[in-house]
Amino acid sequence: MELIGILSAADRLAVICEGEEFPVPASSDAAFRERFLALTEGGYEMPAFGVSLDKVVKEALKEGLWLKFYYSETKSYLEMPFDALAVRLEPGYSGLEFMRENKGKFSGRDYYFSLVKEIGEEFCSFLKAVKGE
Repeated sequence: MELIGILSAADRLAVICEGEEFPVPASSDAAFRERFLALTEGGYEMPAFGVSLDKVVKEALKEGLWLKFYYSETKSYLEMPFDALAVRLEPGYSGLEFMRENKGKFSGRDYYFSLVKEIGEEFCSFLKAVKGE
């Protein structure tokens, strides 16, 4: 299964905005998935040169806008296990670096997905608005 397929199979989605985590409610799930698939359409996986360090990632999660994909059981992709994936979103970014969390700890190689278009302000605003639902 490819990376986007794995993301689509997440059991739970959460938005983290300035360190505050809140779930993507069921009422927004379909709209989120539609926007996310549109954002990633035409994109492609690339080798990731990033490596996650637990302390650094947990500190970074306190700032900015993040998406977190949760899985009820450990998954493995490219022989790298995880039970959650976190990605920072910012308008103008042209790629998504997914940091792997396993058993509550971020560590090891990341996954990288190159976008054909940049992350837009509209997508980020949509995610921030989910908090109010």
